[in-house]
Amino acid sequence: MTSFPVLARLAALVALVAAERPAAASSGEKTASLSWVRLAGAEACVGARTLAQAVEARLGRAALVSAARADLTIEGRIAPGDAGGGLAVIAVANADGALSAR
Repeated sequence: MTSFPVLARLAALVALVAAERPAAASSGEKTASLSWVRLAGAEACVGARTLAQAVEARLGRAALVSAARADLTIEGRIAPGDAGGGLAVIAVANADGALSAR
């Protein structure tokens, strides 16, 4: 279900958000975590590991940490969409759980 252009677009979007709060806890910079779920019918879509690797490749550095250490949480899910495509939903929250307007 996920072609390379779709993976590239998803990675670019998540990388953009992650770049706003880069992961480098040792330097005191903000950190980001990524949670990614494939809903029923979207099993052929990109998985969490592949998406995280694409994000970090796009940024050219390690950018994601565990949710327990993150200042920013990026949560996404993908489900089957109309016309055979997928529908991805991404939410961004700060460490207190408040959602960002995106």
